[in-house]
Amino acid sequence: MGKTLDISSKAVAKKYRSGMTVKGIAIEYGTTIPTITRRLKTEQVKMRPKGKLKRKDPRMVELYEGGINGIEIAKLFGCTPACVYQYLWEMGVSVRSLTVDLDDKEICHKYSQGIGLDRLATEYGVKYLTIRSHLVKCGVSIRPPTTSTYDPEMCVLYKSGETVEVIAKLFNVTTHNIIKHLRKHGVKLKYPVKVLGGPFTGGDVARYAVRVAIEKGKLIPQPCEECGYDGLNKNGARGVHAHHPDYNHPLQIIWLCSRCHKAWHRKYSAIPLTTH
Repeated sequence: MGKTLDISSKAVAKKYRSGMTVKGIAIEYGTTIPTITRRLKTEQVKMRPKGKLKRKDPRMVELYEGGINGIEIAKLFGCTPACVYQYLWEMGVSVRSLTVDLDDKEICHKYSQGIGLDRLATEYGVKYLTIRSHLVKCGVSIRPPTTSTYDPEMCVLYKSGETVEVIAKLFNVTTHNIIKHLRKHGVKLKYPVKVLGGPFTGGDVARYAVRVAIEKGKLIPQPCEECGYDGLNKNGARGVHAHHPDYNHPLQIIWLCSRCHKAWHRKYSAIPLTTH
C-alpha cells in the first residue's frame, strides 16, 4: 500500500485560492498533481480553466524584448507559453524563432566528456528532450540516470541565497537531485511564487528580469551611481544592487550600493506595479 502524505486539504485550498497552480502546490508538498487535485475536490474548490490568460499585460512585451523567453514569462504570469506568444503577436512584437540551431558534434563531444543532459539543456537554452533527441539522432547511447552524492556545500549555498539551478550546475546534477537533498536534510525550500505560476509582486518581476538580463549579457553590473562603490559585502555577495524606481519598467534600473539603496528608500518609494 502506498505511503499516505499528511497534507491538509484546507491548506491546499488556501494556497490554490491565493493564486498558486496545482503543479506549484504539488512541488511544494513533494507529491503528485492528482493528489493535490483530490484535496481541492474534497474542499469543493472550483478549478480555474487551464492556460487562461488572466490579463493582457504590457509588461510581457517589455520582458520579452529584454531577452526573457515566452516560457519564463508564462511562469511569471501563471499562464501557458502559447498565451504569451499569442499576446505578443497581437501586440505586433517580432517573435524570435522558437527553434535553435544546435551543433550536434559539439553536443556529442560535451556529453562524452560527462556533461549531463540537464546541464547541456540549460547551456543551450533548450529542453532536456531536445538535447536527448539530438544525441539519439547521432547514435549516442544515453547514460542511465545516476543519483548524486550529497555534499553539505549544497545546503550552505542554498541558504546563502543561490538558486537550485545554479547549485545543480556547480555539482553537475539535476535540479531534482538538489531539491531531494535539501528536503532530506531539513532545508526549507524558498519556492518563489512567481515561478510556480501564482501571484507575484513588482519586486518579483523586476528582480527576475534583471537576473535573466545579466545572465544573457543584456545588462552589465556597474559601480554605485551615487558614491562610486564597487566592492563586496561581508558575505561575499556583490555590494551594488539593481534598484528599481518604477516596478512597471523592470529593466530601467539605477545601480546603488547597499548604503545608498537604503538611503533612497528612506526618502522615496518605488512606483508600485499597476494592475491592468
